[in-house]
Amino acid sequence: MMLLELLNLRKNKILAGIYTNKETPDSFAVGYILNVNENDILVELFNPRGEFDGYFVKKTNEIYDYEKEGDEYIDKIKKLIGIKNENEIRPTITITGNNIFDIINYANINNFIMFLLIENYNDAPYGYIKSFKNNIVNLMEVSEYGEDIEEIVFRLDQIVGIYVNDNKCADIKLLRENK
Repeated sequence: MMLLELLNLRKNKILAGIYTNKETPDSFAVGYILNVNENDILVELFNPRGEFDGYFVKKTNEIYDYEKEGDEYIDKIKKLIGIKNENEIRPTITITGNNIFDIINYANINNFIMFLLIENYNDAPYGYIKSFKNNIVNLMEVSEYGEDIEEIVFRLDQIVGIYVNDNKCADIKLLRENK
């Protein structure tokens, strides 16, 4: 049922507030669904000021509710997006239908910092891709100050969530590039 509703939001390009954490019911992400399937969802995010705030991929079964256009808060963000982002140019993400692959490939091509949730990994690292082939990712973990920490190697199927090029990731990238 939820999958059909999410597919409808994507098909009709409807801005939505997506709830994924029942422990913080007042917290949600606002964006346009770029792709969704039974496994995961790829969303273009916007912050409360209507500014682009990266992308995320999460497991579809984590979504328990959503708000959509018609909600006063969502409508405010949509209006701000229209005002602020009319001429904004950013790298486009290629949608192949494999959301995890697509977001990793996008981050790799554009050398973006990512925030990852990796199965059986204690920390949720920020980092950039050193190499990506045969569904194996070699990630250089990066501190919040832009310093390299250590290399982490994992398979695509171990990823349970990714944020790419959101405000914090973009700040870490700037710090790393301007050491």
